[in-house]
Amino acid sequence: MRFNMLIMKNMKWLILLMAFVPLACASVENEGGLKRLGPDEFEASAQTDASAFILDVRTPGEYQRGHIDGASMLDFYSTGFSEGIKTLPKDKTIYIYCQSSNRSMQAVKMLQNAGIQKIVELKGGMGAWYAAGKNTVR
Repeated sequence: MRFNMLIMKNMKWLILLMAFVPLACASVENEGGLKRLGPDEFEASAQTDASAFILDVRTPGEYQRGHIDGASMLDFYSTGFSEGIKTLPKDKTIYIYCQSSNRSMQAVKMLQNAGIQKIVELKGGMGAWYAAGKNTVR
């Protein structure tokens, strides 16, 4: 009897934990106007957003090996990257990605400093995109 009461008492905590785990593991993060989406959500959002501007911040070689359809390239490592940011449309939602999220997250800060408010980052970059079996174009 005592054992059953102990199980029932702990079962409440287990149920509460199970209810909140999906919230903690969601692929959407919102950090000060920035959305970070997994590949499925990123693709769906970019396809349905009339103001989407897809930005690939990888190198030209990475871009040529395969990029998201419709993406424009602005090489994060190029000397003209900072100037290139100034030419991006401020009235659009910038959908940004790189290979792993490292460069794109650094670029996000630069976009925000340039006054771009609506930014969606591909969480995990092209590595996550490829792992999800998503299509690319060359």
